[in-house]
Amino acid sequence: MTPDSRGSRRRLWLAALPLSATLLAGLPVESWGQVPPVPPVRDTIRADTLVADTLPLEEPQSGMDTVPARPVVPYPLMPAGPAAGFAAGEWVWDRDALLREAPTSLADLLDRIPGVTTFRAGTFVQPEAAAAFGGTATRTEIEVDGYILDPVDAGTFDLAQLPLAHIREVRVQRRLGLLRIRILTDYATEPEPYTRVEAGIGQPAANMFRGVVLAPHVLFGPFALAVERLDTDGAGRREPSSLFSGWAKWAWTDGVRGLQLDFMQATLEREPESPWPLHRTRRDMVVRARNAFSPGLVAEVYAGRTTVADSLFPPPGDTISPRLDDTGITQLGARLAFSTGLATIRGSVRYRDAASLPRVEAGVEADVQFGVARAGGEFVHATWDGTGATSYFAAHGELGLLPGTSIFAELTGGSRAAPHWRADERRIATERNGWRAGASAALFNGRATAGAAAFGVSQDMSWPFGLPFDSAGYPMAVGDGRGLEAFGRLVVVPGWLALESSIVEWTDAPGWAYTPARSWRTALETHLVPLPSGNLEILGRMEAGLRGAVGGFPSIATADDDEPPPAPVVPSAWRVNGYLHIRVIDVRMFLRWEDLLGNRYEVLDLPGRPLRGPRIFYGVKWVLWN
Repeated sequence: MTPDSRGSRRRLWLAALPLSATLLAGLPVESWGQVPPVPPVRDTIRADTLVADTLPLEEPQSGMDTVPARPVVPYPLMPAGPAAGFAAGEWVWDRDALLREAPTSLADLLDRIPGVTTFRAGTFVQPEAAAAFGGTATRTEIEVDGYILDPVDAGTFDLAQLPLAHIREVRVQRRLGLLRIRILTDYATEPEPYTRVEAGIGQPAANMFRGVVLAPHVLFGPFALAVERLDTDGAGRREPSSLFSGWAKWAWTDGVRGLQLDFMQATLEREPESPWPLHRTRRDMVVRARNAFSPGLVAEVYAGRTTVADSLFPPPGDTISPRLDDTGITQLGARLAFSTGLATIRGSVRYRDAASLPRVEAGVEADVQFGVARAGGEFVHATWDGTGATSYFAAHGELGLLPGTSIFAELTGGSRAAPHWRADERRIATERNGWRAGASAALFNGRATAGAAAFGVSQDMSWPFGLPFDSAGYPMAVGDGRGLEAFGRLVVVPGWLALESSIVEWTDAPGWAYTPARSWRTALETHLVPLPSGNLEILGRMEAGLRGAVGGFPSIATADDDEPPPAPVVPSAWRVNGYLHIRVIDVRMFLRWEDLLGNRYEVLDLPGRPLRGPRIFYGVKWVLWN
């Protein structure tokens, strides 16, 4: 790093300070303060009616006064807007839904979304990625509380390196041109501290621990802390690796304005016996100032710094691990969100000091609902050093015709560029356009829901994820593709049993990499709360799915090949998975069993990386209040 670059970064941080002070000094009327979010319903033990009717109430001792709990002063939240499911291409997991799940990585959730294909390079903490309708490095974006998790040395953020312990909500926008994953981190909502412990054991030879503490009052503000560790011997017990992460968040706020500090560190360790051995530590630190000018108008400025330090394992007899790289990225940004009963508008602007990322990126999103009609869209423009600019847009609309039915459409287009960190390769922007149109219906008082859509995608070229399993790849010509997708859910027995199914079929199979020509999933699910107290909850799901053959993988060729060899093909495969979740008051037990057919056949997500045997995780989640 040159003295000029250090001076430039120092000036950028100093320039952000007066802007933060200006935002904090806003003078909204106190009645404009954002209404605190409704706290989640907490599991409680209802009073035994026999005891309550026969025993007298205990009188409080004289001279003792009850001290009311200090109320929670929430940090202002950015309006998020609605999520309309299949029609709008948006899926949301809130805290209750995440507590019912048992994902080991974010890919486990994305795999449930029709049209999204996940790729695992091994078991648990080997590299993982996801593609929506064939979108790769340029078409996946992860945002945590408005801060973009930029990949530092690859074209795509490795999903296996993202901890889940501190996540409160996951919102996925599956657009034809972009798979955007928006994550909201956890925060205190009630006067007493909240603690959650998750512990699990998995096969092959894995163990997991997650712990979360949310305190409403620490040093004049709410505080949150989380740790996570996932340790495994990997496929065949020959690929040991682990991920350990810590996260902390503290804020000063009066409910209208606030200052917040976020820190996250994740250490990935792949032992020498594993593919792509590495010891990596990534740190993300963000300071943000936020102000609620009215109940629906919130603004924020932030400054963040991401650092990544990589090192190799030392040779035999050597105790010092050689340092490979120590890379940092500064990200400055501002966001504004406005929401009413009819519309939600969000705007953002970001600056990064890395040449392989967009220097300046600005975007605006809008979602408007009026009566039976809904429309929305977004536009993002980014400037890159030495390669011009890229622009991306998406628009969608929905119209209700009859009660419970609607038609919808989506249009997307523009270019996006993938970051590359190798000096001998230039950054390449890809052009992608697409359309989608269909209808959805809810029948029999919501007992049956269904939707279907036709779609078409056109792209000039595709760039690999840039992760270790395809880092030697090259850009590939793509072309046009068309297909159909459908989704349905039928409540067979209300409150007991439901059947759900989805299918994506490319009628004009494009043969793109990372794009199966056919994929479908059918699940039988039971979800019941049999006791009037609500203290017992049972969720069980058995699902079968087929992923069609996937070809065009670039991992065995390089850009120097005059005629690249034929790309390998991953054959189609059945997958049968089971899941069980039981909650007793505040204790949850879970079992996640992927590939119930076990070793009867070989399952591959990527060429040469068979996932032999089942992936099993079982354990408990325990919530404590006080």
